[in-house]
Amino acid sequence: MKKINPFVISTIMFICLNILVLSSISFKNNLQKNFFRLHITANSNHIDDQIIKIRLMEHLKTSVLNNVNYTNKNSIKNYFKTNSNNILNEINNFLRENNLNYTAKLKIGKCYYDKKESKTYNMPAGAYDSINIVLGKGYGKNMWTILYNENEEISKSLLPLSNSYNEDVEYSFYTIEILNKIAAKFN
Repeated sequence: MKKINPFVISTIMFICLNILVLSSISFKNNLQKNFFRLHITANSNHIDDQIIKIRLMEHLKTSVLNNVNYTNKNSIKNYFKTNSNNILNEINNFLRENNLNYTAKLKIGKCYYDKKESKTYNMPAGAYDSINIVLGKGYGKNMWTILYNENEEISKSLLPLSNSYNEDVEYSFYTIEILNKIAAKFN
């Protein structure tokens, strides 16, 4: 029986490992290019600031996000860049109407985010195109969503499951409903 040269084995293993690493990096970079994310970071982790963050997201759905052209990522970026002052004014008016003594900051462009894993999402860490809203000092937990995903196949493994990718799905969280009821009692 012929012996296999250890150098040949180690060379083949080295090549295979490099192929795996490079394909993983390529997948991650393509993934980052395909998404446009929305992040809202709360002023603090105090329950009142967390409720405001959630209410702001709901407010933005009706006041801002309904006006976005979602046909491609560039149209989304252009909408937010063109309307950034109006959006920031909308957010700050919302904060003022809720008697808060802080304002928001708005960043549109590439933002670095840590890895995010849950039952329905698996987003690697990296720099993603996004609109990032920071409320007050921005010391609180953040809330995020994907506004655009260019690749339907990737999205099926990352986004909440539904019957059809283009189907409008509405999510309601019992915990959020309870927090809103509690907050309403204090208003």
